[in-house]
Amino acid sequence: MADKGYIIIEGATAYCSSSVTNNSNGTAVPMEVKSQKKKLGKNKYFAQNKPVATYLDDKADSFGGGNGFGNCKGSDGKTYPCKGKCSIKYKDYYENVEFNKSMKILLDASTGNCPGYGVPGTIAFATTGQANNVSQIEVKEADEFSVANTSPQWPSSAASEESIAVSSISMIRPIPEDKLTGNYYYVKGMNGPLFPIANPFGGDNLDLKAQFKGDEKKIIWALFKGEGIKDKVKTFIGLGSNFSQSMGKIFDSLAEGTYRLEAYGKKAGDAKCSINVEVVQDFVKKIVSPGSSTLIKIPLPVSIERKLSSAADQAKILNRGFFMPVNSVQWTVKQGTTVLYSSYSEVSSSHLVDVTGIGDRIFLTFKNEGKYTVEAFTDPTDPKPQSIEVKIENSLGVMGVKGEPGLVRFSDTIKVQASKFNVNYIPSGTSVYWYLKKEGIGRVALFENSPSFRTSIISKKVAELLYNDAKLGSDQYFGKYVLEAYASPVGEGKQPGFSGSDCFNFEVIQNVIDKFTLPATNIPKGTKIKYTTTARIATLAGNEAIKIEVPDKVTNNGDGTITFNDLGEYTISAYLIGDYTDGKKIEAKVKVSEPAIKRALWAYGTGVKRTETGFGEETYGFIEIDGLQNQALKVKVWVKGEGDDFYKEKDKYMLEEKTVTLNSEGKASFLITTNDDYKKKLLAAIPKTTENPNPSYRLIFTIELQASSSSDIVLPGNITIQGTRPVVVDATTTYLEVLDSNEELVMTSEQKIVSIMFSTENGKDIQREQTFYGKTHKLWVHTVNMTEEVLKIDVLKEIPKEGLNEKDHITYTHESKQSYNEEKTGKDGLLEVSFTAKEEWKNPPKNFDYYIAQASRQVQDPADPKKKIWKIEKSQFTINNTLPADLVRTEDMEKLGIKAYKKDGTPFTKEEMLELRKQYIFYESGCLKVSQKETPEAIDNDVMPVVVEMAEVKREGENGCPRCKAEITVDILKRVYKNAENEDLQELALTLNNYRNIFELNTCARKAHFFAQSLQEAGTGLKGGLHGESLDYAAEDLPKHFKNFRANPELGKQSPPNDLAYEYGRSSKNGYKSNEKKIAEIAYGERLGNESVDDTWNFRGRGLLQITGKGNYKEIQKKIDEKAKDSGVMISDGVDRDYTPKEAAITGMADWYKDSMYLKADDTGKLTDDVVVDSIVDILNKLTPSRLHRKIWYRGGKLDNWEVKVNDSMKSVFRVGECGKGAGLNLVGDAPWLQAAWKEYEKYKGLREMDSPLKEKITEYFDVSSAAGLGYDYTNPWCGAFLAWCFDQTQDYKRINTPKSAAAFGWKGSTWDNGEDCNAFVGALIVFDYSHVALIAGENLDGTRYVYLGGNQGNGEKTAGHQKIILGSVDKESKSIVAITKPKKYTISEKDKEFPKYDVNAENSKESSR
Repeated sequence: MADKGYIIIEGATAYCSSSVTNNSNGTAVPMEVKSQKKKLGKNKYFAQNKPVATYLDDKADSFGGGNGFGNCKGSDGKTYPCKGKCSIKYKDYYENVEFNKSMKILLDASTGNCPGYGVPGTIAFATTGQANNVSQIEVKEADEFSVANTSPQWPSSAASEESIAVSSISMIRPIPEDKLTGNYYYVKGMNGPLFPIANPFGGDNLDLKAQFKGDEKKIIWALFKGEGIKDKVKTFIGLGSNFSQSMGKIFDSLAEGTYRLEAYGKKAGDAKCSINVEVVQDFVKKIVSPGSSTLIKIPLPVSIERKLSSAADQAKILNRGFFMPVNSVQWTVKQGTTVLYSSYSEVSSSHLVDVTGIGDRIFLTFKNEGKYTVEAFTDPTDPKPQSIEVKIENSLGVMGVKGEPGLVRFSDTIKVQASKFNVNYIPSGTSVYWYLKKEGIGRVALFENSPSFRTSIISKKVAELLYNDAKLGSDQYFGKYVLEAYASPVGEGKQPGFSGSDCFNFEVIQNVIDKFTLPATNIPKGTKIKYTTTARIATLAGNEAIKIEVPDKVTNNGDGTITFNDLGEYTISAYLIGDYTDGKKIEAKVKVSEPAIKRALWAYGTGVKRTETGFGEETYGFIEIDGLQNQALKVKVWVKGEGDDFYKEKDKYMLEEKTVTLNSEGKASFLITTNDDYKKKLLAAIPKTTENPNPSYRLIFTIELQASSSSDIVLPGNITIQGTRPVVVDATTTYLEVLDSNEELVMTSEQKIVSIMFSTENGKDIQREQTFYGKTHKLWVHTVNMTEEVLKIDVLKEIPKEGLNEKDHITYTHESKQSYNEEKTGKDGLLEVSFTAKEEWKNPPKNFDYYIAQASRQVQDPADPKKKIWKIEKSQFTINNTLPADLVRTEDMEKLGIKAYKKDGTPFTKEEMLELRKQYIFYESGCLKVSQKETPEAIDNDVMPVVVEMAEVKREGENGCPRCKAEITVDILKRVYKNAENEDLQELALTLNNYRNIFELNTCARKAHFFAQSLQEAGTGLKGGLHGESLDYAAEDLPKHFKNFRANPELGKQSPPNDLAYEYGRSSKNGYKSNEKKIAEIAYGERLGNESVDDTWNFRGRGLLQITGKGNYKEIQKKIDEKAKDSGVMISDGVDRDYTPKEAAITGMADWYKDSMYLKADDTGKLTDDVVVDSIVDILNKLTPSRLHRKIWYRGGKLDNWEVKVNDSMKSVFRVGECGKGAGLNLVGDAPWLQAAWKEYEKYKGLREMDSPLKEKITEYFDVSSAAGLGYDYTNPWCGAFLAWCFDQTQDYKRINTPKSAAAFGWKGSTWDNGEDCNAFVGALIVFDYSHVALIAGENLDGTRYVYLGGNQGNGEKTAGHQKIILGSVDKESKSIVAITKPKKYTISEKDKEFPKYDVNAENSKESSR
C-alpha cells in the first residue's frame, strides 16, 4: 500500500482485474476526466494543461472511450459489458485538498473496487498521463485557490496512520517572534536594491516554524484571503513544519487586503497557528471629513488617515527597507464620471471647485449644488482608491429643533436651538430666524424686532422672552406657544407655517396639582397608606409645596402617609401652594370598614361554583374580601381531616401552599391541579383500609394575612376578618377557614356532565335574561373526570307551530340549528364553544325563541359492537314523567320529539302539539331566550330561574385552550433552551409558573413569542440571561449593533467600523481579544439612564429578555415591587453578578409586562407571524440587527448555515396553530361556509394540488358539485367545486347551487338561481373575469384590497399542478371583479360587515389559477 503517488490527469491509462481483455498494464485503457464537467459544468482544475482526475470519475464513461474496461466476467461464467454495472469506489487518493468541497484527487497509488457482475474487480492505474512530474495544480478560473507541492509525489490517504496536530507557529525571519499577534504588513514596491532591515541575509524569504505533534509530513500550509478560512488562495504541500517561501512570489500578485497564512493538520481555523499579513499598496487608510454635506462657498476641510503611520505598525513591516517610501497624497474631485480636479493629472476647474492646500489636508469650496466624489490615493494604479461622497446645497434649511422644557412657569428658563439642517457641516454659530406664535393671538410680529429673532440659540427666562422680546403684558403670559426656526426670513407677505419638525412647542402655566392617588380605597381601621401626588410641572420650585387636607379621625403623618383611625367614609384633598400657583384641589375617597368575607368557593374556569373534581383536573379557588385591597394572602390547600386537629399535622394534610394578591376590588383566584403529587398526599393522609376501602377526600383552603407586602399599605396588627372561622394551631399560627361545608371540593371517580349553560356576551357570567339575534354567547359544558373526552354538542331550537307534524305518533318539537362535532373538554373539566343565534333563524310573528343545548358522548352500540353511537349525557331541560309520553331523538341526536297517543286515537292538532310540548318539556336554568324584538322583556315563568353562585376567576388562557392554562414544564423548557443545565431549568420552570399569570404569560401565542425573543437575547444555554450580556464582538460586527462604532453614521448598520471598533472589538490590532468593558462604556455611556462608566458594565443586558441600562433596571424593579414583591428579587443594586434562574425569569417577565408586549402577541392570527414579531421587536429592541433571527426562532426557517426546523420553532413547541386564540385567520362574521373553507385551508396549508392528500380531497370536492360523476380530478379547474364542498358542510346551505357549482361563472347572481348580487361582506363570493371564484375573508392592512380565500389559487405561481388552497388579494376597484354574491336566504349581519385585517397583498392571476 503506497503512501505517496503521482497525480492522475486526463490521458492516464487504467485496467480492471475483472475485465476479460483490459486486465493488465499492457492492456490498460485511456482515461477521460468526466467528473469536473459533471460536478462543475466545465473543467476547472488542471495540471500540465490537462484536467485532474478525482474519485468521482467512478463510472465506465471515464474509461475506454466511454465503454469502460470492455466486457467483465460474471459469476455465472458469462461475460457482460462493463458500462452496465461499473461503479468504482476508490481508496488511497490524495485527501488534503478537495475541489468544490466534494472531489478528492486520484493518484497513481489509488486503486478502486467495482462489484461488477458478481466477480469484484480491482481498478489500478498503469500510467499517470503526465509528461513530467506534477508539483502544481492550476485553477483556470478566477483565483479560488492553487496547490503547490515541494515534491511531485503527493501523500495518499494510506500514508502514515499517525495523526497530526499543530499547536502554534512562530516566525524565524524576517522578524523573529515566538508568538504572532496582530497584523504584519507586506508593502508592494519596497523590494529594492538596498538590503531590507528586518531580513538582511535572508533575501525576501518568509520563514515560519510550526509546533506540532504527530506526522510532520501531514502538515498543510494554506493562504486564505481575509482573516477567516472561507476563501483559500493557495495550498502548500510537503513543506513539513518549516515554511520558507519568497514573499515576493506569495504577495506581489495579490490584491491589497489582509491574508491569513496557517499551518494545520486536518482542519484550519486556529488563530494560534496562523499569521495575518496585510498587503499594502496604497497608503491612504481613509478620508476624514467633518461632514458629508455643506453649502456652496463654504470651505470644507478634508484630510486623510495613513496606513502604517505609527512606529509600532512600521516595526511589523515584513519587507521594511532602511527608509519608508515617500508616498505623496493625490486628490481627485469628480461629479459623476467628470473629473473636476486632479492633483495627479493636473486637472483643475476652479470655477466649479476651488482646492487649497496640499498633501494630507486640503480645503474644498464648491461653487454649485450637486453630489461630488472626493478620492485620495498614493498609488495612481489603485483601481478602488478611498473616497467619500459630498452633497452640496445652494441654501441652508432648518430640518429640526430641540429645546427644553415644554411646560414652564413664567419664571423658568427656556432653551431652544436649531439642531438639524439640510447639511451636516456649517460654520459654528450660524444664526437662524425665529418666529413666535401664541394660541389665541397668532403670530407675534413684535418678537421679530428683538435680539431673539436672529440667533443660533434662545436661552432666556420666559418672562424676559415674553415681556422684553414679544412685548406681551404679564396678564398675557399664560398659554401655549410655538417657536419656529427658518434659515432665512419668510419674506414679505408670507406667513410661517408653525408646524413640523422645525417647531418647538411650549406652554406657560401656573403650576397646579395634577395627580393624587391612593393605593387602596377600602381598608380596615388603623391602616396606614402611602399617597402619591404629582404637580403638572413635576419638579417643584421656589416656595411651591403640595399640601394634604384630612378630616377628623384621619392623621397626616407628614411623611407621605396617612392613617385612618376609625370606621367611616372619608374625603382626602391635595393641592399646591406657592407663588403664582393654581390652588385647585383633587379629592380621593376612602371607605374604612371591618374586613369581611364576601365570597369564597371552588369554581370552574368560567366562575361557576364547583363541588366535585377528579384526578388530573384543574380547579380554581376564589376569594373576595370586602375591606381589603391589594393585599397579599397566603393560601393553604388541605385535605380535610377529623375535627380541627388535622391542621396541626401540616406535613400530612396540607397539599399545597400559594401566595395570592387581592386586587383593587378585594378579589383573588388561584389554580390547583389534582396531579400525581396530590394523589400521593391524599392516599398518605387518608389511606384506604379494609373498613374504609373508598375513603372520601374533601378539599378545602384556608387563608392567612401576610406581613405588609409593600410600604404603600401598612395594616394594623390585629385585623379580624368577619365570616371566617379562626383555627388557632399554636401561639404564632392561626388559619382562617373560609369555606362552608357545602363549598368543599369532593374528589370523585364518577364521570359526569354537571351543567350546560349559555354565558353573557362578555363570557363573564351566566345569561340570566333574554338576548337578541346576532349576539354571540359562550356555551359552557362543565364536567367531572372527563378530561380530553370527546363530546358532541347540539344547540336545538323549538320548531315553530307551522313546522310541527305528527308521524307514527311522534311529534318532533326541536331541531338542531348548530352542531359541534368531536369537541374536547379541557384539563379544567370545561368545554367551551361560541354560539350565535342567526337572523335567518327568526320565526315571525313570534316574540322570542328558546335555544337549548345538549351534550352527547360516543359509546359502543349494544346491538352492534363494531358500531359507535351517540348517547345523550346532559340536556338543558327536564321532562314531565307524569304524562303518558316518551321522549325520542333521531340517531344523530339532531332532532328531539315526543311520542304520545290521544285517547280517542285521532292525530294531534297544531295547538295540541304546542300544548303537549309545553306540558312535557321544561327548560332548565342557563338556556337561551332570544328576543325577536328590539326591546327586552321579562323572562317568562316557563324557564327555571338561574340561581348559581359565581366566582370572578381570572382564567389561565381566556380562550379555553388547555395549553394556554398549562404550566411551562421542564420538558418544554428543554425544547426551548436546549443547551441549558437541568437544575437551572427546574428553578426557571418553578418561577415561570408561579408568576406567569401575574405577568400575562398565559396563552400559547404569548409564550411562543416571549421565548422566541428570549432565545435571541439570552441564548439556548441561558448564558446571556444568567451571566450577563456578552459584548465580545468582532470589530466588523460592532457597527451593526452600536452607532458609536460607525465610521460613517449615515450608512447606519451598513457603515464600516471606525477606529474605536478596531481598537476594542476583536481585530488584528489587539490580537483578536475584545475589551468588553470599554465596548459597554462606548455603547451605553450617557444613555439608558446610565450615570457613570461603571453603570455601563454593571447594568448591561441580563435576564430572559436582556434588560439594559440603569434606567431600565429601575423601571423593571418598580414593576417587580408592584407585582411580585414576594419574590424577593432585587436587580437595581448595580452589582455586577450572575443571576439565578429565578431572577432571570422575574426580570424577563416584568419587562414583557411593563411595556405590554403581550398585547402585541395577541395579534397572532390577525396579522402575519413576521408582522407580529416585528411589533414586539419594536418595543423590546427596535434597532437590533437580529430581526430575522427572532422571526426564525418563532416560526422556523434558515439563514445562511443556521436553521431552526419548523418542529423546533417556538410556534410549534407551544402549538400555537392548535390554540383557539391566535390560531390563524381572525375570522369575523357568521357565514358558516367560510368557517368550512378556513378549516380546509388550515388542514392543507402549503400543499400543492398535485400533493397527497390534497390531490385525493379535490376529487371529493367535485363529487358534491355539478361535475359529480364526470371523473374530474386535480388536473381540472376546481375553484367552484371547492366552494360547493364548503357550502355542503353547513346545516342550511347544502347543495345550494347544484346545477352550476363547478363553474366559476355559475356563482354569479345572474346565473345562480339561489343566489343574488350583494355588497361585500366577510363570506361573500367574489367572481373574477378570468373564470375564478373565491370567498372574501377580509381586507389588507391599509384597507385598499379585498383578501380572499379559495381553492385552485397560485398567487402568481404559474406552474400547472402547483395551485393550492391559499389567500390572495385584489384591489377593491379592480375591473377583474365581475360579481360579489351570496345565497338569497342568507341575511348579512352587522358582524359580517366588520372586515378583519390581514397582511396579504399577493394577487391571484389568470395564469396561476387556470
